[in-house]
Amino acid sequence: MIVLLEPLQVILIFASLSGCPTPEPVVAAVELKIEKPIYIRTHSSAGLARMKSRETFMYKGREISPILGFTQGDVTYQYASGYEVQKDGGTACLGMKDIKLTITYSPKVYISSDHNFLGCSFAHVAKHEQKHYDADVDILTKYLEQLKTQLEKGANMLGARGPVIEPAIETVKGDMRLAVIEAMQPLVKKIRALRLKTHAAFDTDEAYTRDAKACARPL
Repeated sequence: MIVLLEPLQVILIFASLSGCPTPEPVVAAVELKIEKPIYIRTHSSAGLARMKSRETFMYKGREISPILGFTQGDVTYQYASGYEVQKDGGTACLGMKDIKLTITYSPKVYISSDHNFLGCSFAHVAKHEQKHYDADVDILTKYLEQLKTQLEKGANMLGARGPVIEPAIETVKGDMRLAVIEAMQPLVKKIRALRLKTHAAFDTDEAYTRDAKACARPL
């Protein structure tokens, strides 16, 4: 009979053999902070096209582009962790006690300054950019529970560390934190890929051309 141990079981057994007590399960928390959009209207449509590496064309003697706006949604992941440290005669055993992931979504909405020239209303383009904002918020919200599960899994895989000499405590804490962050990367990359795919479905050449034609006359 062969008994296969899960990775967490193996780590906890090794921790026990090292002389450090098995730590309690790590408590993880995930918070999503959504900032209000910042609207930027200081770039022409041609300027926006250059920012997005897209082609421009001439309209009534003026260089413009089908890009009348775009949303830049920055997402940052910040980790804060607490540790249980048990010192004994110049050495210490460490275990991660808790960890919190704070996700901050900071959207910047760029809308072309050419609207008056083209007779296109601010609301027309803003409505399109709202789709991008709503999509990002929806995706991030739906993944919160999976992020928490993965965070706890990565943290609990660490087990106990030590005994280590006291001067090395902070270094070991940093290594443990980095190990958890590394374990989160596949899911973080999956979320980013889904966001890019969703936004690409909104921003087709057909959609840009349709918007440009609509905005070439008063709405």
